[in-house]
Amino acid sequence: MEIPKLSLDHVETEAGVGIIKQYSVAETYPLHTHDFFEIFFISRGKGIHCINGKQQVLSNGSLVFIRPEDVHSFEAFNYFDFEMFSIGFTDRELKLALKYLELSISDILQSELPIHIRLEGNRKIFFEQQLEEMMTWKDCRERRKLFRVVLSQVLYYIMRHNGASTEKEVLPAWLSVLDGEMSKKENYIAGLPRMMELCGYSQEHVNRMFKKYFKMTPTEYINARRMTYAAELLVSRRYEIIDICDMSGFNNLSHFYAVFKKQYQCTPFQFLKSFTSL
Repeated sequence: MEIPKLSLDHVETEAGVGIIKQYSVAETYPLHTHDFFEIFFISRGKGIHCINGKQQVLSNGSLVFIRPEDVHSFEAFNYFDFEMFSIGFTDRELKLALKYLELSISDILQSELPIHIRLEGNRKIFFEQQLEEMMTWKDCRERRKLFRVVLSQVLYYIMRHNGASTEKEVLPAWLSVLDGEMSKKENYIAGLPRMMELCGYSQEHVNRMFKKYFKMTPTEYINARRMTYAAELLVSRRYEIIDICDMSGFNNLSHFYAVFKKQYQCTPFQFLKSFTSL
């Protein structure tokens, strides 16, 4: 299958930069590459970044510098979704910024995977505000001026992180396979014993890896999938709540209610009522 190559449109090429905001994984492009550089920034949520044959977990504040030869796409992670700014820009803009900062382009291009850093706190808030402002500027020259400030900041952040690549963020192959297997209903309903059977590692190791890469425990991960399924059963109006509890893999109704309320901040009845009113 030929991988599509995206290009900036004429106006964006003339300006040197284009920016879009996408509000869901579903709005992103399938597997693709570019003939331009790209910075994407996750402003809300979580997701999976499929990049050069590997997978990374993205989370709130993730900033990734994509090169033209990188091949990538995005997938939903568990029941999470994300919002993302995507800024495409020409190599001329990159060279100008690198020259100004007295940096070499090899600092950006040398790693196997694109550089991935996270912005937190006031730095993240300010950066997001700049991108929102850039979205409102229709004049290409004014937008380019702000972008040059933003690009210099991004390169500075990258260099402060010692040009760190994202090898440590890449999901181990076994964990990626396990994530795929645990997306199957029969497996997440069977729960933790099935997970341990499928992966073949000790529970201590699995706990450590889930906290490192997914920022949650295996039980929280399984319950998140179960709750998504429970919500689907609930809105179908075909089953009683006690039946949904059992079908979702829970053998205790009180525990089911507690997990449901933790995920959706309401009871199953309140969830159904709010869903019906939409």
